[in-house]
Amino acid sequence: MNEHIEAGRIKAIGGSNWTTERLQEANEYAAANGLVGFSFSSPNLSLAKANEPFWKDCVSTDSDDLKWHEATQMPLLSWSSQARGFFTGRFTPEDRSNADLVRVFYSEANWDRLDRAEQLGKEKGVTAIQIALAYVLNQSFPTCALIGAQNEAELISCLEGSKIELTQEEVEWLENGEA
Repeated sequence: MNEHIEAGRIKAIGGSNWTTERLQEANEYAAANGLVGFSFSSPNLSLAKANEPFWKDCVSTDSDDLKWHEATQMPLLSWSSQARGFFTGRFTPEDRSNADLVRVFYSEANWDRLDRAEQLGKEKGVTAIQIALAYVLNQSFPTCALIGAQNEAELISCLEGSKIELTQEEVEWLENGEA
């Protein structure tokens, strides 16, 4: 990858679905050998926490990963940042029609997060799905969010969600129910 940087074909190196431990080891190796290391990471980061990986070896951030990103300030480009529509209001604990959503996101803790997102959304005059996007974009380190808008209305909703500012206390409350 460093040869491509030197040739001007790329400007940065990022890792998709790499653990923070693996990124740290790679960057330590790069630093020790005069090489350019990773400048961003792309795991899943969402207000809804995954019960299990979407597929084999995919990486979703946990609290230790968030602390690592905060300490290193390595930017994170989140895929499935809105948890495949979990926060749209289209899903309920009784609706088990989407097997992947059920397997990955259905948990009491995530239903509680949805309730908190709806509550904060009402206070701010926005939707829960917009709050879920704002959660990703208001971390204590640089973030970017991949979205899956399927029509113009959803794209506009994401644009509006990207403008919402949350305090660190609101981010923590959304995630854990306490600030």
